[in-house]
Amino acid sequence: MFFYSTPDGLSFGSRFQSPPVTFACVGRRGFEGFPSEAQGLLSLSRNALSLPSQLSSKFALCLPSKTEDSGFGDLFIGGGPYFLPPYHDDASRLFTTVSLITDKASDEYFFEVKSIEIDGKALPLENSILSKLSTVTPFTVLYRSIYERFVKEFKAKAKAKARKMVEAETVVAPFEVCYRVKKGFKMEDVPVIDLTVGSGGGRWRIYGWNSMVVVKEKGAMCLAFVEGGEMMVIGGYQMEDNLVEIDLQLSKLSFTSSLRRHNTSCSRFRPVATDWCLKDNNSCGSVICC
Repeated sequence: MFFYSTPDGLSFGSRFQSPPVTFACVGRRGFEGFPSEAQGLLSLSRNALSLPSQLSSKFALCLPSKTEDSGFGDLFIGGGPYFLPPYHDDASRLFTTVSLITDKASDEYFFEVKSIEIDGKALPLENSILSKLSTVTPFTVLYRSIYERFVKEFKAKAKAKARKMVEAETVVAPFEVCYRVKKGFKMEDVPVIDLTVGSGGGRWRIYGWNSMVVVKEKGAMCLAFVEGGEMMVIGGYQMEDNLVEIDLQLSKLSFTSSLRRHNTSCSRFRPVATDWCLKDNNSCGSVICC
């Protein structure tokens, strides 16, 4: 395995070999429970055998919202700058940063959510909420007491937008709230969800692109939050088209909220990476460009 450096975040620099990396090959049975198109499993946790632990204490993940005829997302090893055309600036300038909470019994990434607001209306919370990131969990999970308040307030805010979105009579599992939209509807019409994180008052803002799932065959869109568990889990869908950086050395989590607000995303195809891979007659699947 080898890498290309990106000294200025835009162009590719020198090629260099990676340090020795431990990995394993498994049969298809090892992928039970994963999507059928899954080709492998890459650990980004704190575990000693994860890719970040073996290569660098800092990495950033940009999950795509779609891959057909577009890009496949980005994994940056070693930190920024992060240039995501057509956005012309370093995307790290969009970061909100919060301290991670260390749990020696777990390799996961935990942080604190102080409050939840929907279109500016705060949910009544007795205490802050222990939360974690998970790309394995498809949609954000809220435990029952929070979920019920969350759904109630979201419905109230959506009802005020009755000219654009109307609650559907039937729902699509695993979701409990779905809507039918009217002519002229845009995702910007969906109530905005704000998570106030950490002690600094920073916000992870969740727009309609990440809060609603479009179910084309049912002609509806559904609130992409589900009930369960004993903590809040930020799922992969809510992380799509958000640049998320983990700094293990400083124990910090940084995120941008939706890049679509800045006319870019994690789903844009960046042909320069493919071109460089092909020049060396290697499959891009076996090369990490960082």
